[in-house]
Amino acid sequence: MKPKATDFTRMVKPVSDPYKHKPIEINNLTQTVPTMPVVVPDDSSTPANIQPSKIPPNIQSVDANLARSVSYLADFAGCGHYRILWPNWLINAKYTTPKNGRPTFSVMSSASMIFEPNIYYNQMKVVRVQRQATQQQMDFLRHFLLPLAKKKNFKIVYDADDWFFNIPKFNHAYKAYTPEILNNIVEIVTNMDYLTVTSSYLRNLFHKEINIPIEKILLMPNRLPKFLYEGYYDKDKVKIKSKKKRVSAKDKPRILWTGSSTHFNLGDMSSEDDVKVLRQFIHKTAKRYQWVLVGVPKDAVKYLGLPSNVECYPWCPILNYPMLMDRVDCDLAITALYDCDFNRAKSNIKLLEFGALGIPAVLERVEPYKTAPCTFRGLAELEAQVDRLLKDEKYYYNTVAQQRGIVEKNFWLEDHIEDWCDLYQGNFDLLKEKTKKELSKIV
Repeated sequence: MKPKATDFTRMVKPVSDPYKHKPIEINNLTQTVPTMPVVVPDDSSTPANIQPSKIPPNIQSVDANLARSVSYLADFAGCGHYRILWPNWLINAKYTTPKNGRPTFSVMSSASMIFEPNIYYNQMKVVRVQRQATQQQMDFLRHFLLPLAKKKNFKIVYDADDWFFNIPKFNHAYKAYTPEILNNIVEIVTNMDYLTVTSSYLRNLFHKEINIPIEKILLMPNRLPKFLYEGYYDKDKVKIKSKKKRVSAKDKPRILWTGSSTHFNLGDMSSEDDVKVLRQFIHKTAKRYQWVLVGVPKDAVKYLGLPSNVECYPWCPILNYPMLMDRVDCDLAITALYDCDFNRAKSNIKLLEFGALGIPAVLERVEPYKTAPCTFRGLAELEAQVDRLLKDEKYYYNTVAQQRGIVEKNFWLEDHIEDWCDLYQGNFDLLKEKTKKELSKIV
């Protein structure tokens, strides 16, 4: 039986304990300092013993109008973009000079470990680490970042957008989170100054199961970058689709599902997984609807227990993802999730994506989507909701409008970039207050 999260807290070692490996001595750490090239004028009087001038070790000047930060990524896929890359890009682009009471930001994103305390970590207020879990990552935190944070007086913030401790066994990521990895995560998060998480449910899990003080856990929801998702929503197009009448068997409604193979029980299609009910519905309606799956190669259809006539599109680069979902031209979308802590802790990202694009979505009634405009639980409700969307043009149009309104009201990243500025400037008291306000707005 897989241990619970609370089992790992008994094994946590405080960071001050002696470790197997000798900690890095910050004061004696060798710096890689470039030298200026020798410039010899064309003059015979130039002294023969001229030497290149060296840049002093502390090459970063103190500038009150500069906020510097490093963010360490665990991945460059969707999580890395939503949690690190897109907020960092927007901050760097917006604050090229001090304005509106904000300094110039220099926010770096890196997957490699940087051992340059006098170059990268001066004027640092916050260092972020995204889902660090391996032994190497933990040693870097133990022996370098944590001692350096005390010396340089900056905070370290851990970012998590998933609950790692109860991954369902059908999800093939389950095997990656071994007891050793889970223990590493517990030790790391226990020694962080703050955590940023994507949902209130995830926040409560870290508090209750890992004993992280609730005031140290800041809610920073996933939000969509307007620069990537805006431009696809078209009210006229939505109206046309809501009134569309199918006059022939070839003109079948197109229904979209997007996701990866982690949602499928690859070992036993008859057992529980995220898509058990959806898979039953696809088989039942394979002739009535044209099913469109994004994230599934065509040669994997049989392996995933799906009918052969589904239309498949493999994963594409993340910058092309909204365009692909728009181009497959579907009438509605479905998102299905098994009801467990792992899925309850997720963000409402599918509601946001479909809402931004103007695609009505039928969403499993689990925690992230429990108050969404159109939800289902079980095969009968799923079939009824799909049927109603396709036959009731007012319901269709209103569902799209409500989803889009949720995005516009609270979930454009550009409208909330100041929250990330506050994080990088170390305005934690302000972020605690924003967390309280955010808890009442999350869908």
